[in-house]
Amino acid sequence: MQGQKFLIISLLCFGLLIAAVVDLQAQQQQPMRVAQTDEQGRAIRFDFNFTSQELKGVLEWLSRETDLTIIASENDIRDKQFSLINLRNVTIEEVVEQIKTVLTQYDLTLIQTDSTLLVTTFTRAMRTKGIVKSITPDPDLVDMTDEIQTYIIRLTNVVASEQVERLKPLLNSQAHIFADTATNSLVITDVSSNIQRIVRILQVADEGERFPLKILIVPLAYADANSLAQALTNILQEGEGRDERQSEGGARITAEEARTAAEQMRTEGTGYEVLDGTIKIIPETNSNSLILKASEANLIFLQEIVKELDVSPTSQTQIRTFRLQYAAAEDVATTLREVLTGESQDNRRRMDAWDRARLRNWQREQGMDQEGLVGVINVSHNARLNIIVVSSDPRNFSIIEKVLQELDQAETQEEIKLYFLKFADAETLVPSLQDLFEGGSAGRDRDRPWWDRRRDEPTENGGFGVQGEVHLVADVRLNAIMISTSSQNFETIDSLIAKLDVNMPDQEWGTRVYKLRYADAENIAAIINNVYQGGGTGNIEL
Repeated sequence: MQGQKFLIISLLCFGLLIAAVVDLQAQQQQPMRVAQTDEQGRAIRFDFNFTSQELKGVLEWLSRETDLTIIASENDIRDKQFSLINLRNVTIEEVVEQIKTVLTQYDLTLIQTDSTLLVTTFTRAMRTKGIVKSITPDPDLVDMTDEIQTYIIRLTNVVASEQVERLKPLLNSQAHIFADTATNSLVITDVSSNIQRIVRILQVADEGERFPLKILIVPLAYADANSLAQALTNILQEGEGRDERQSEGGARITAEEARTAAEQMRTEGTGYEVLDGTIKIIPETNSNSLILKASEANLIFLQEIVKELDVSPTSQTQIRTFRLQYAAAEDVATTLREVLTGESQDNRRRMDAWDRARLRNWQREQGMDQEGLVGVINVSHNARLNIIVVSSDPRNFSIIEKVLQELDQAETQEEIKLYFLKFADAETLVPSLQDLFEGGSAGRDRDRPWWDRRRDEPTENGGFGVQGEVHLVADVRLNAIMISTSSQNFETIDSLIAKLDVNMPDQEWGTRVYKLRYADAENIAAIINNVYQGGGTGNIEL
């Protein structure tokens, strides 16, 4: 009897052991299971171990076991399979992040709002209202998640608009990036973890200069500012990649160290070294100068390079003669010196700022504002041959020829015309016309600069429209005016004289008879003649 009991107990224990083993194996073979629940029985930790599961089934199981509401389009999740191998004892947040990583392979993502998960494509997610954060280029300020977010990254040293094309290849094909030039910021919408990588790159690019930049103006005596600036810029651009690599680990020297190094290089005859950093060279054509923007150390090296290049091209100096057809060589030589050197032969003084400004305006009118003069220019003349002799760099002759063409102009053909006056007096009218045509100041402005006098010269639409000089001579015998001037002026002069040569009503002659009753006629006539004598108003006769 006891043996039967022992046998029954043994069989029962063996059955329970087999059931426990089977249950354990079943648990181990489950692809997804709840590993831990809280006091309310809600799943808080999970185990995942499968190699091929439908995305739709995983999302349905996760929704049943948790309080999450999962929204997805059937077309987006159909026939999407993935694997989660040996992912054990993880929280719901860790499960969501792992699923986000998997979804990126199908161009899908998760947008979580409280307890709701929305499965959608990147294209639709970009149009969905999400988180917007404004940060500096610091990767620690960016969330390391696979959630789509928008970041406004404020830049200090680099130009935001220049970074857009450089960063686009590093972003998701559906991501958005654009620059706000007003605030110099980049606006990026992408997966947050990808934005963190972009911000890490911008952090290095936006470091800025370790030494402040300074501006220096270097006037050139011989070299052309445009040509020299272009040559130096090309050289510096070729070494940009090398300089950037050196700046990452190399130390920059101070201005005093650069000055010492430059002196040593000049003494030993070795090449000059341009350090890394921002270097900008801008030509200023009006003064033939270079505007340099760089650190103080780099400015020292650049000054030495410019000194080496700005030398007198003595071997290129040429002498040319220009034969004038119309203008006088002496006058043209004087004017040419004023234009090219800014000096007046009468007082040998340099032009002040006001005169130089007017000269530049005249040069711009002649199309010379973009051209610079190189080296020293000597101007002389020969009155007998009526030629101008110029010694200069060959590059200057194109400008000199243009100026000479403007100065050597033929005088307009003059004609002589005789005007017989009917009423006006020729001798009285000529001085008035001379003051009118010459502005009442003939000969009083000869000491003024030629470009200043030119400003006051009459134009086609100014004054009476008289061009050139007008010569007037009065003929008292014929009461006529002889005028010699350009033929185009006679139309204006005809109209003017016609308006001046008129009969004045108060000067008309008339005869009247006055009969006296008491006074003596002879005495009255003498009194009236004495009162009006010399007035040219007529006589009273008995």
